[in-house]
Amino acid sequence: MASCTMSSTSCCAQCSQQFPEGLFYEFEVRKYCEQDFQMLFAPCCHQCGEFVIGRVSKAMNNSWNPECFRCELCQEVLADIGFVKNAGRHLCRPCHNREKARGNGNYICQKCHAIIDEQLLIFKNDPYHLDHFNCANCGKELTADAQELKGKLYCRPCHDNMRIPICGACRRPIEGQVVNAMGK
Repeated sequence: MASCTMSSTSCCAQCSQQFPEGLFYEFEVRKYCEQDFQMLFAPCCHQCGEFVIGRVSKAMNNSWNPECFRCELCQEVLADIGFVKNAGRHLCRPCHNREKARGNGNYICQKCHAIIDEQLLIFKNDPYHLDHFNCANCGKELTADAQELKGKLYCRPCHDNMRIPICGACRRPIEGQVVNAMGK
């Protein structure tokens, strides 16, 4: 590469070499070749160690290539969805909530991935917040005494009114096989 004079506008302000194919980077009215620009101004990615050219993610006192900034547990890219700092780690919100719940012995809602602090609803062996479901018959928001029938959830009154056989001893609906004895 040929050297040029300092007054030339087609030369790097740092190394005084001509720009290859006219390619240069401008910073504070001065022009630099790619190598000098990276060395002087481009941050290095904390994960891969490469210069970050273009969009930079800044988090936890470091710079990252957006595709390198990932949840430390599930490897989800965090650049566009945000993160939560947890014990010095950068985690996506669902992983953070799971870690937090694991420490507290709480359940994690399988719909919104938030911690369930109040009453929960177990549906198909998974925990959920109550307000994520409504009765399949009347549309009323369900409570913890909701009942499942044929894969659908019902409030207690609707479930009880569906002509389901009622146990003669405990007066609760029978969902399995029914045995009639002594007229009951």
